[in-house]
Amino acid sequence: MLEKLRRRTRKNIKICEEKVVPKFKTTEVTPSEILGEKLKKIREGLKLSLADVEKSTKIQKKYIKAIEENDYNSLPADVYTKGFLSNYSKILRIDGNKVLEIYKKERGIIDNIQQTKKPRNINKLKSPKFIITPKSMLVFLAVILAFGIISYIGYEIFILTSSPKLQIISPVDNSVIKKNFIDITGKTDEGADVYINGQKVNISEAGDFKINVGIGQKGVNVIKIVAKNNKNGKTTEKITNVIAEISEVSLPNQPATPELLNNVKVTLKIDSGTAWISLVKDGNKDFEGIMLPGTIRDFEAKDKIILTTGNAGSTEVIFNGKSLGKIGGDGEVKTDLVFDQNTKVE
Repeated sequence: MLEKLRRRTRKNIKICEEKVVPKFKTTEVTPSEILGEKLKKIREGLKLSLADVEKSTKIQKKYIKAIEENDYNSLPADVYTKGFLSNYSKILRIDGNKVLEIYKKERGIIDNIQQTKKPRNINKLKSPKFIITPKSMLVFLAVILAFGIISYIGYEIFILTSSPKLQIISPVDNSVIKKNFIDITGKTDEGADVYINGQKVNISEAGDFKINVGIGQKGVNVIKIVAKNNKNGKTTEKITNVIAEISEVSLPNQPATPELLNNVKVTLKIDSGTAWISLVKDGNKDFEGIMLPGTIRDFEAKDKIILTTGNAGSTEVIFNGKSLGKIGGDGEVKTDLVFDQNTKVE
């Protein structure tokens, strides 16, 4: 009787286990194609190499490769990456807005994954190893103060002895352009100054800069970018050559007609030295950047033009068709020069 009861009990236990333990089916998930892979497939379908894309878009090859490999950590600031994707889309003949939309989604997913991978701090209750007393607090504060002083001195020594970093994002060296201007974008250390062909340019507090440079000569134009550490005077220099396939620009050969005198027209011609130029038309800034030797640019306003130049000795002004000559000496800064209907031309 007892043995029969045991057998029945084992049988019931087995039945319960079969009912309780669920059986699962596994399904293999195949990852879909991501943005970088799609762009790479389209590029290869068009028989374009990375070098071809770099030459056409002026985007460095390493950034193109990072985009195709979805290596976002190797790309520059988000604003530059979006610009790269827009230019890349044009070369691949696809919708740039759609590409940017996919990029934003994938970038958000990657950022969320990286956040979830960060280890979480789990606070555990531990018995105190020492008791806080006024004396221990004073010792702790003294150590913190000493550490702060030593760190500050070390940082200042580093700043005083090092040269600033300088990164040129675009254009790549020996770029070929077919227009009379180009944007120079890059990054340097916070607090450093940047000069292009000897002319100081404006940069952000973080050290980012994007400067419009007027190209004045057909063929090779040499652009020298220098970052200067104001603490110790040390500099970092980089040279970028730009090959311009542009038409020669000629100056006006006669004064403006009475019909044109209803507006204000100023033509700038940059002589042998580079000049930083800022020009405001009718209260709106129309140009701020660098003009290389040989650059000729026309500006026309309804009422008034205000000109500032960082090198008056290299800046010739033609006002309403008549040359006023160079407006100062070499390296001289001239600010807020006003040209309107009341300007007298002798």
